Amino acid sequence: CYPSMTRSDCRGADNADEFDRQRTKIIDAIRVMDADVVGLMEIENNVNDAAVADLVEGLNDATAPGTYEQVFSGQVGFDAIKVAIVYKPARVTPYGAHAVLDTEAFLDPAGTGEDRNRAALAQSFVDNANGGVFTVAVNHLKSKSGSELDDSGGICVDGDPSNDIPDCDQGDGQGYFNHTRTLAASVLANWLQTDPTNSGDADILLIGDLNSYDKEDPIGVFNARGYADLVLAYGGEYAYSYVFSGQWGYLDYIMANGAVAPQVTGATVWHINADEPDILDYDTSFKKPAQEALYEPNAFRSSDHDPVIVGLELTVTPMQAKAHAIGTLSALLPTGDKGDDKRIEKAIDSIEDSLNPAYWVDGTHLTDQGNKVFDEEKKAVKDLMSVDGPAETDAQAVIDVLVDADQTLAATAIADAVAAGGDERSIEKAEQQMAAALDDLAWDMPDKAIDHYKQAWHFAQKALEKAAVRFSTFNASLNRFNAGDLVTDLSTPGSAQPATIAEIIQRNRPEVLLVNEFDYDAEGLAAELFQVNYLSIPQNGAEPIVYPYRYVAPSNTGVPSGFDLDNNGSIGGPNDAFGFGFFEGQYAFVVF
Repeated sequence: CYPSMTRSDCRGADNADEFDRQRTKIIDAIRVMDADVVGLMEIENNVNDAAVADLVEGLNDATAPGTYEQVFSGQVGFDAIKVAIVYKPARVTPYGAHAVLDTEAFLDPAGTGEDRNRAALAQSFVDNANGGVFTVAVNHLKSKSGSELDDSGGICVDGDPSNDIPDCDQGDGQGYFNHTRTLAASVLANWLQTDPTNSGDADILLIGDLNSYDKEDPIGVFNARGYADLVLAYGGEYAYSYVFSGQWGYLDYIMANGAVAPQVTGATVWHINADEPDILDYDTSFKKPAQEALYEPNAFRSSDHDPVIVGLELTVTPMQAKAHAIGTLSALLPTGDKGDDKRIEKAIDSIEDSLNPAYWVDGTHLTDQGNKVFDEEKKAVKDLMSVDGPAETDAQAVIDVLVDADQTLAATAIADAVAAGGDERSIEKAEQQMAAALDDLAWDMPDKAIDHYKQAWHFAQKALEKAAVRFSTFNASLNRFNAGDLVTDLSTPGSAQPATIAEIIQRNRPEVLLVNEFDYDAEGLAAELFQVNYLSIPQNGAEPIVYPYRYVAPSNTGVPSGFDLDNNGSIGGPNDAFGFGFFEGQYAFVVF
């Protein structure tokens, strides 16, 4: 076993008999769970993924060929064990390549000279049913055991903080290596903020064995970064997934960031392991024949941790729905009818043209060229309406998806116009067009309905043009004490101060907004995150507001002058900067 390639580094079963017993139980547990995506911990860390491949083979033998596939990650990190992901290809499709967090800053964040955490594995998926995208990040943080610290002969905790080892048990109930786990939580949250799988979608589930109970520091880090603990949310204060020396709690998590949390339908812990005595497990060590005979080839006591399960009902933007429609139509070819094949190919071309980035502000808002989206969609629908061979039913289903997407685009534009106090007559005309589209659909004329949705969108745009243009300046105090802290704070929704500021902006709705005391970063990431995670999300019942354009610029704040400007006898510090600031760009501004 890795890394020494000797038996000493192997975990789990001691022999072939134990392996078969363990494998049978794990396969049955996953089979009965029937989850579409499964995150696994403590899988043998093979370079060729042999352990995961064997598990997938067993799952397909127990269900049907092709029911499960694996994310081929190869060796992940440098431990004997790793995390892994298996999934059902009939239900979800990997979206892009997987990503691995195996930097020293994560594996050994406290700089102990030894890797402590297992490398994290992230993979984005597309829901085959509707095109919704989400990312799963699987983790296994360092355990609470610390014999290597206490047995080292060094000082752990002696009351003198100057020579304490931070990873020792501090006597606060969090066990050993809490310092390492807490630092790793911050590194992990920062990594996920960067969209490591390049999904372009904000929905993230952070899952795995975090080796921390729900009130401990690492969980607090995730909570502060906007991740909701679904075990606590759905299981309450007495939820558990693990029993240690008679004490009950949970170390196993599915945490949802602010984007995906509203799409969660439920979460639960399946109590197949923690409640069961270990005499029922696969291990035959020290068991007499009568005790070994208690073993059953089922899910119970397949591990010492209970699995955590979550349900999602993903919402999709019109842009995502259209992209998914292309995949659905492509999968129909060839249909067996050459005429239909040509019609479907033309429809695909039209939908692809409708996704031109020049037409889109984001997944639900169009630029001033948005009329072309409706034009291309109408061409696609007319081609699909002529499909009359074996693919007719599937083509009709895609028509429904496209029409629904266009209805959403028009309805969103009208809602924006109403919220902005737009011209009432234009809004009334837009609503009349929406009603006309419903009549078209009642008469089975989806192409005509798209025409009316286009007109509804057009009148909504006119309503906005006739609205009084409001300019606003807002000293929002969105400054922080360290460079980069504002980006960190805005990386997930739910932070109180920016949420309150966003609500004020949403209720006043200026067309041009200057936000003062907003820390500068050259990439404009903080401004983008404030839009995505706060302005685009309803705050306390207020309507979201989208600013397609943002402008940031360097500031003289925090730039050293080289002079003793405050005449205190020394040079340096915020008072001696050209503009007061602890770092360059603090207290800067952004224009939305």
